Amino acid sequence: MAQSALRNLPLERMNARRARAGMEAFVPQAPTKTAGQAMADMLGGMSIPLSFVPVAGDFAGLAADAAMYATRPEERTLGNAAMTLAGIVPGIPGAAAIRAGGQAAEGALDMSQAARMQRADEMAYMPETYYHASTSDFDEFRPKYDDGLTFITPNPEFANKWLGKGGSRSKLMQARVDSPFYKQYKAEEKGIRGKYAAKYGDDIDQWPEAERAKYWQESRNLTRQYDATDQVIYPLRTNVQNTFDPRQHEDVIVEFLKSKGRDPMASTISRDKTDLDYYKTGNYLLFETPEMVQFLKNKGFDSMRLAEDGYNNGAFDTLAVFNPANIRSVNAAFDPAKRSSANLTAGILGGAVGLSALRNIAAQREQE
Repeated sequence: MAQSALRNLPLERMNARRARAGMEAFVPQAPTKTAGQAMADMLGGMSIPLSFVPVAGDFAGLAADAAMYATRPEERTLGNAAMTLAGIVPGIPGAAAIRAGGQAAEGALDMSQAARMQRADEMAYMPETYYHASTSDFDEFRPKYDDGLTFITPNPEFANKWLGKGGSRSKLMQARVDSPFYKQYKAEEKGIRGKYAAKYGDDIDQWPEAERAKYWQESRNLTRQYDATDQVIYPLRTNVQNTFDPRQHEDVIVEFLKSKGRDPMASTISRDKTDLDYYKTGNYLLFETPEMVQFLKNKGFDSMRLAEDGYNNGAFDTLAVFNPANIRSVNAAFDPAKRSSANLTAGILGGAVGLSALRNIAAQREQE
């Protein structure tokens, strides 16, 4: 009974998420093959490449046909018997091999949007879209830090701004002052300021408040455009099942601190917070370490939700995933046979979108 409930737990979680998203519950279909039939089909497929090999091909073909006739009485026809005899000739597949080839062609993945999304649901991928920004195209997440984390976010603007842990990705900050890239940016920035200075003078403090706000908005937009040059953003889905959240798993934090000989109610990190309360802010610096990640893995978690601006109780915009195999592009095939693969973009469309698409996403969110 306990084992049955444990097997159904991912399905229950998936249906709970589907219910919150207004979707119908997923009901798994009963298997359509017996174990013997599945074995017969496998033997039929294996006999295809061997059909060109004398003796070995004959043996494999006859064994596959015998298994097919034993498990599928409906295949005991004169036509199939003729195929079995013809299969003795090298290069001609037997009846089971022909059937397996037809099944493979018919069983090719349906790559329509509806079929891919149904497979995603069946594989317990959450309906929410997450994002990851990069300055280059790639087809597989390869964690670059020793904590093994992969970072995604439900906020596309945040993905555009932040890269990795502990540092804001700014091409302008990285550019040399005398570089053409930086000079072009400064020239455009000077043009924006000059437009307002021509009307209100050089002293920005003397500008009308509304006009000063417009200027700062234009200046920030320009900075974002330059920082996002040559950047791509990946829309993603994930099927993590057990996410650690510092705001909800206080007992886990207490256990971790005590395992290190620390008093959770002491104030060794901040004078105005206990260590427990400080950890509950979700500050990424406290959690993005190999030691903490391994502790959470041992507790059964497969991801954690963190705040990059944890010092000020900021938004929990980062989902740190422990295994990149739990992430797929929204355009992926969602092939059940590749469930454990870390390949991200295997699908009918490219995995990344450009800056213009990111702006459309941002504009749509502002309208919403």
